[in-house]
Amino acid sequence: MFSNPIVLTVLTTTLLVALLVAVVIITMFASNKRNVQQEMKITQLQLDYEKGQREVQEQVMTAVARELHDNIGQRLTFMNMQLQQQKAVSLAAAGSLLPVSNMMIETIEEVRVLGRSLNSDQIAKNGLVYTIEKEVERLRQLNKYTVHWEYDKEPELNKDQKVIVFRIFQ
Repeated sequence: MFSNPIVLTVLTTTLLVALLVAVVIITMFASNKRNVQQEMKITQLQLDYEKGQREVQEQVMTAVARELHDNIGQRLTFMNMQLQQQKAVSLAAAGSLLPVSNMMIETIEEVRVLGRSLNSDQIAKNGLVYTIEKEVERLRQLNKYTVHWEYDKEPELNKDQKVIVFRIFQ
């Protein structure tokens, strides 16, 4: 049977084609596996980058909150003390300084509230629901927005997830 050269040639050619197809299929699977691994690495790098970006953003917001509280809040408090002292010295000016004094007190409180809302430590300390409640109260006091806020219980999220939810809310 194998003595016939045509049969031997057909059989050899068939085996070579089958071997070539097998090599092509194995190469395709190996290439696909490498592509999947590369895509997974790229996805992981993107996730790490986004996490790092959020962490840097939170650090910046915390620094801004501390600066608002420490520096600007204290300057406003000092200005208010000077204003109160001026009102005590000049009773004639006291009446005209009263609106300025009231605005100064409101500004000091707004700076404190804004500083607290920027600081993500407040979320960890007081919980997500409480922090959002305070933000809702602040929005309602502006009398610009109608805010409807309902919740059942504190969600079971890790710190990063809570910060993300709060930032989305803001």
